[in-house]
Amino acid sequence: IDTLDMGGLIVKSQEFAEVTNAEGLGAAYKLGKFDGILGMAFGVLSVNHVTTPFDNLVAQGLVESSEFAFYLGNSATDKGELVLGGTDPAHYTGDITWVNLLSATYWEITMNGMSVAGTSYATNAKAIVDSGTSILTGPSESVAAIAKQIGAKEIIEGEYMLACN
Repeated sequence: IDTLDMGGLIVKSQEFAEVTNAEGLGAAYKLGKFDGILGMAFGVLSVNHVTTPFDNLVAQGLVESSEFAFYLGNSATDKGELVLGGTDPAHYTGDITWVNLLSATYWEITMNGMSVAGTSYATNAKAIVDSGTSILTGPSESVAAIAKQIGAKEIIEGEYMLACN
């Protein structure tokens, strides 16, 4: 238990764990280059039901609302941003479209569909909007077809890799 500084927001008495060996967490964590993991999921998924840092931000009155938003930058000059307590209108135009959650476990929603270069995949599928992973998941058939379409290489059964450039 310690004091946690989240971008200048000081969370008191935050319980946490230190993982010194991530080999058992799967290939993504073994191959990825992570400084750490800070979950933004619901408390029901928290190990030992530890109060999450974001829930503590809300409970301690450190944010204006119980919302957070990500902006994913795409270069060294267009850096990403995590906004705690709302959104940053500088990163979008128009109105935000809110989508109902299927359950308050993962950020699980119904995805009407997606397309890659005009080819449609996975209509009316369940999807998880996961800010804590560097991988994208989906129905096996769709993932294999998309991987083939974009030239991704299978690294282990059902998992593909593609150079970001």
